[in-house]
Amino acid sequence: MKELPFPHSILRLPEILFQESPLSHPMKRRIQHIHIPKCAGNSVLSAIKEALQPRQVHVMDAIATYFAARKLKHCQNEFEFESIHLEVKQVILSLFFEKGFDLISGHYPFSPLTSAQFKETTDFITVLRDPLERLKSHIAYLIFAQPRTCVEDYYTGKVDPAAEVDRIIHHDSIGEWLPRQQTIYLGGLGSDGKADLANRVPNAIAALDQLRVVGFDHDLPQLAQRLEDAYGVPFQIGSENSIRDVQKNDALRKRVYDAFEGSMKNTLIQMSADDLEFYEAARAQWD
Repeated sequence: MKELPFPHSILRLPEILFQESPLSHPMKRRIQHIHIPKCAGNSVLSAIKEALQPRQVHVMDAIATYFAARKLKHCQNEFEFESIHLEVKQVILSLFFEKGFDLISGHYPFSPLTSAQFKETTDFITVLRDPLERLKSHIAYLIFAQPRTCVEDYYTGKVDPAAEVDRIIHHDSIGEWLPRQQTIYLGGLGSDGKADLANRVPNAIAALDQLRVVGFDHDLPQLAQRLEDAYGVPFQIGSENSIRDVQKNDALRKRVYDAFEGSMKNTLIQMSADDLEFYEAARAQWD
């Protein structure tokens, strides 16, 4: 993959940005919670805040970061954009680490650069999910929580939510990167803070050794126990921001999830090949 044009000068951060700031609370170590979309991130963040009571919490404004990256350059495809998006996140992540926040969360990637700078005082944790189930949930969320049409159009039958599945996967540019979220978030950045999407699968597998806690969406009690073992206090992980919270109509949800079957199922498997490879490695190491 060719190096993508980007004003990398903004990555040349002053040395002061990498000076440690003391934690503001008796938390012994800072935490970066790497919130991969539709991997129980809101539930885990709430559990961490309740159990550890950090005084300074930074949660990324995902919408603002997305539009900031869009403004930088007109991209030819979603992978070119995602490279720029990752590098914008790297810069913002470095800035908030320098500010000394106890807990940093949100849709930030794992950064080998940040890990190298702050690993002596910081734990990196994340939650993974079966790639096909994660992808289905992400698509359903886009359809019902961030629709391109009025949600009322689903109720009246003017727009078939099942047809939106086909649009997103086959006709929308977002379909290029949506099935690869876990490898993008854990392996999309190189050690220099620049995007390295071409090597995201081996990068993501290598990142597993740098994480203090890895959990799985299918076994949140196991994750709660791992967090308790790591931090010495109990964690209660609930359920927040599920697709049922977003769309309570069972029939409409069924229309979407039925669309994932048949020939579409094979398409999803093929598109998710990179995340499936990574997920298998993660299960072998952590589950």
